[in-house]
Amino acid sequence: MKEKEDLIREIDKILGIPEMTTDIELKKIFSASKIAIEENQVQAISQLSHSLSLYLMTHHYKAPKNVIEFATKIANKYHRERGKISTLNMLAMSLQTLK
Repeated sequence: MKEKEDLIREIDKILGIPEMTTDIELKKIFSASKIAIEENQVQAISQLSHSLSLYLMTHHYKAPKNVIEFATKIANKYHRERGKISTLNMLAMSLQTLK
């Protein structure tokens, strides 16, 4: 739960920066993600990571420094989690072939 609360706090901090008032698209990404995380939606973090990556690519990485740092952090977290899952999947597949 602490991790979720920390993530929501970071999103709130980003939503509070002055640049967010003029960038409606970016504000929409963070607002929707905050709601999804609060509702414990399964793919909320991966969707946030994907949306931020797409936004940064289409805007040639022109975004507030806080947003770029947050996007990097969230992408690293997402890839670590994906790595754990893929390791478990490989182990399960290996065990299944032993039958």
